[in-house]
Amino acid sequence: MRAIDVLRGSPMTEALATDLGFKCADLREMRRSLEAEPDPVVWRLRSDVDRTCAFDVPIASALLEIDVIERKRAGDSTASIDRECRALKLAIDDLGAAYVGNPKSSDVIAKDLTYCGSTDTVRRVP
Repeated sequence: MRAIDVLRGSPMTEALATDLGFKCADLREMRRSLEAEPDPVVWRLRSDVDRTCAFDVPIASALLEIDVIERKRAGDSTASIDRECRALKLAIDDLGAAYVGNPKSSDVIAKDLTYCGSTDTVRRVP
């Protein structure tokens, strides 16, 4: 968690998003191994991993892709955004179920629908 905490506030890049994805995979594995531990400090660590890897990192990654899409479209309204849409979908898929209703999550999902024409069948009701 310290390695991720040090990076908070850093500008998000594709390389950083990839690195954070690998760090979160390791943290999720560690979290699973501590699932039965009742210690309050361990409970807090598990909560921090959940919040960071199921909300903070996916949202930051999604916002990076949205920014790239918007810049591409500002320069050329017909520019291909297939790669960015795939990366945006992956970031949305990484959102934890507990965070899908968060306003930031809803905004990111709405942008996915707007820019990428997602075919998901679940829709947010305004």
